[in-house]
Amino acid sequence: MTDFPWLTALTFTPLVGGLLLLGLDQKSLARWLALGFNLLTLAMAVVIWLNFDTRETELQFARSYPWIPTLGIDYFVGIDGLGLLMILLSAIVVPMVVLASGGRAGTPLPAAASRGDDGAHPAAAGRPTS
Repeated sequence: MTDFPWLTALTFTPLVGGLLLLGLDQKSLARWLALGFNLLTLAMAVVIWLNFDTRETELQFARSYPWIPTLGIDYFVGIDGLGLLMILLSAIVVPMVVLASGGRAGTPLPAAASRGDDGAHPAAAGRPTS
């Protein structure tokens, strides 16, 4: 189980998903693909969590690969307990955000639309900005 580069896969799965979504014009398909890639990322984070040894004090799931050997630069990833919590937090929150968006990205909130603004910036109808 530890021979698979879990952290590298966890890092690049959302990137690959985002690149695949760049050219899509269909919002519903893009939303479902985004959700799918984020659920895959969540599944990988759970696998890492289940295989994390809390008694170990060193970095776990560590991988090092030469990246630019002429400059002595390596690609190195590893995870500790706090990093694991941050990964789990991100992996749980992002699919919830995709689900909560409901395909409404880029449209104003209903209450804001009735006021004539976008919900984040006040309308320019003579009202003060503060």
